[in-house]
Amino acid sequence: DFTIKQINLRRSFVERQLNNRKSMKTRVFYCTQCPHVSTSVLEHDHHRSCHEENSLSLYKCNQCTFASNSLLYTVS
Repeated sequence: DFTIKQINLRRSFVERQLNNRKSMKTRVFYCTQCPHVSTSVLEHDHHRSCHEENSLSLYKCNQCTFASNSLLYTVS
Protein backbone atom coordinates (compact mmCIF):
# COMPACT_ATOMS: atom_id res chain seq x y z
CA ASP A 1 0.00 0.00 0.00
CA PHE A 2 2.84 2.40 0.86
CA THR A 3 4.64 1.83 -2.45
CA ILE A 4 1.44 2.44 -4.40
CA LYS A 5 0.97 5.77 -2.62
CA GLN A 6 4.58 6.68 -3.35
CA ILE A 7 4.17 5.88 -7.03
CA ASN A 8 0.95 7.91 -7.18
CA LEU A 9 2.62 10.86 -5.47
CA ARG A 10 5.56 10.72 -7.87
CA ARG A 11 3.25 10.45 -10.86
CA SER A 12 1.14 13.42 -9.74
CA PHE A 13 4.29 15.46 -9.10
CA VAL A 14 5.58 14.74 -12.60
CA GLU A 15 2.18 15.56 -14.11
CA ARG A 16 2.08 18.88 -12.23
CA GLN A 17 5.57 19.76 -13.44
CA LEU A 18 4.64 18.99 -17.04
CA ASN A 19 1.44 21.01 -16.78
CA ASN A 20 3.32 23.94 -15.25
CA ARG A 21 5.76 23.97 -18.15
CA LYS A 22 2.93 23.90 -20.67
CA SER A 23 1.09 26.73 -18.95
CA MET A 24 4.17 28.94 -18.68
CA LYS A 25 4.01 31.24 -21.65
CA THR A 26 7.07 32.97 -22.95
CA ARG A 27 6.97 36.52 -21.73
CA VAL A 28 8.51 39.22 -23.83
CA PHE A 29 9.35 42.73 -22.65
CA TYR A 30 9.85 45.56 -25.12
CA CYS A 31 11.96 48.60 -24.40
CA THR A 32 10.02 51.82 -24.92
CA GLN A 33 13.12 53.77 -25.97
CA CYS A 34 14.80 51.43 -28.45
CA PRO A 35 14.12 48.17 -30.34
CA HIS A 36 15.59 45.94 -27.59
CA VAL A 37 13.49 42.91 -26.56
CA SER A 38 14.03 41.08 -23.25
CA THR A 39 12.79 37.66 -22.21
CA SER A 40 12.98 38.21 -18.44
CA VAL A 41 12.02 40.94 -16.02
CA LEU A 42 15.56 41.05 -14.66
CA GLU A 43 17.08 41.57 -18.09
CA HIS A 44 14.45 44.19 -18.93
CA ASP A 45 15.09 46.13 -15.71
CA HIS A 46 18.83 46.08 -16.30
CA HIS A 47 18.38 47.27 -19.87
CA ARG A 48 16.04 50.04 -18.75
CA SER A 49 18.57 51.19 -16.15
CA CYS A 50 21.12 51.61 -18.94
CA HIS A 51 18.89 54.26 -20.52
CA GLU A 52 19.21 56.43 -17.40
CA GLU A 53 21.80 59.17 -17.66
CA ASN A 54 25.17 58.11 -16.27
CA SER A 55 28.30 60.08 -17.09
CA LEU A 56 30.51 57.15 -16.03
CA SER A 57 29.27 54.85 -18.80
CA LEU A 58 32.00 54.17 -21.33
CA TYR A 59 29.90 52.83 -24.20
CA LYS A 60 27.05 54.98 -25.51
CA CYS A 61 24.60 54.30 -28.29
CA ASN A 62 24.56 56.77 -31.18
CA GLN A 63 20.85 56.15 -31.83
CA CYS A 64 19.30 56.44 -28.35
CA THR A 65 20.09 57.16 -24.68
CA PHE A 66 21.45 53.67 -23.96
CA ALA A 67 24.84 53.61 -22.20
CA SER A 68 26.78 50.91 -20.36
CA ASN A 69 30.20 49.96 -19.04
CA SER A 70 29.80 46.39 -20.27
CA LEU A 71 31.61 45.15 -23.35
CA LEU A 72 28.56 42.99 -24.06
CA TYR A 73 26.86 45.94 -25.70
CA THR A 74 29.63 46.91 -28.08
CA VAL A 75 29.36 46.00 -31.73
CA SER A 76 32.34 44.15 -33.13
